[in-house]
Amino acid sequence: MNISTAVFCSMLNVVIPGLGTIISAFTVWDSQTCYESESSPTAVFCLNILAGILQLLLTPLIVGYLWSVFWAILFIQLSRKWYISTLNERTPVLDRFPCSCI
Repeated sequence: MNISTAVFCSMLNVVIPGLGTIISAFTVWDSQTCYESESSPTAVFCLNILAGILQLLLTPLIVGYLWSVFWAILFIQLSRKWYISTLNERTPVLDRFPCSCI
């Protein structure tokens, strides 16, 4: 996702937890998105929708809000680093992200 979409989805995630994650799911189908996951775009889309719904439902327990803010930060980090030219050059960058241990 490009940086402007990442910022928009991040702001939505902070204001209404989960909404930015749900909207970001639709960027999988965008022609400008550089998609390099081993999973199918449909699987990624469904997982992002599910994550957004869970973030919204878990907001009263604070867990959903923290999860949503974490994803908001991740959106911007990934969109800024994603324009590195090749996948081999991206691997060391992605290893520094908080979710890289998953």
